Amino acid sequence: MEANAEIEEALGKIEAEVAKGNYDLKGLGFWRLVGEVGRDPGLADRFAERIARVDRLAFERWANFGLTAPVWLGNLLELAGALIGLGILLSALGKEGNIQGIGLVVGAGILMVTLHPLAHYAVGRALGITFTRYFLDGPAKVQPSVKTDYATYLRAAPLRRAAMHAAGALATKFVPILVLAKAVLVKAPGWSILVLVAISLVVIATDILFSTKIGDWKRVLREVRAHRESKKSI
Repeated sequence: MEANAEIEEALGKIEAEVAKGNYDLKGLGFWRLVGEVGRDPGLADRFAERIARVDRLAFERWANFGLTAPVWLGNLLELAGALIGLGILLSALGKEGNIQGIGLVVGAGILMVTLHPLAHYAVGRALGITFTRYFLDGPAKVQPSVKTDYATYLRAAPLRRAAMHAAGALATKFVPILVLAKAVLVKAPGWSILVLVAISLVVIATDILFSTKIGDWKRVLREVRAHRESKKSI
């Protein structure tokens, strides 16, 4: 009961600040609060809707300064892009020389970008997590991403949340590795194999150096810890 009261008070203060136009959720301690609620199913069930409402208001305020799209439209565009990328790859396999190499590299790049949010979406929906909008994220704000609905996110078990986060990261990693393996088998031009090796190494290094601190793998590790903590409390 004490934890409920403390969260109720803290969330009330955050809601009041957001209502005044203060959307600095990190500075307000909102994400720390979300982490605490996410580790306790009882708290998640009680506060999920209110947390989702605050998150939605802040996102909508931020979204006024960026490009967003409905989930159905974002999925349609990403799926169309993925099919184009796959088509380029398959077409490249029937070619030779530099045309083949270019097709393999370009197709892999398109699939890496498009399959990332689609994997998040597909696995998330299969595990009970819904989404609200597509938006552009990443350091350069050009990476298509899909926004989770925090009410369904917090009510999902930690390992389900972890699986959703891992899905996009794994899709991005497996694409260049699989295309690289195919490129070696079909004896694609050496330069294209080197490019695919470089891409594979870069995405792996990025995961190790950055994603475990600010990206998908950080969230995966967070949810795995939440799962372990919930087991200890039983």
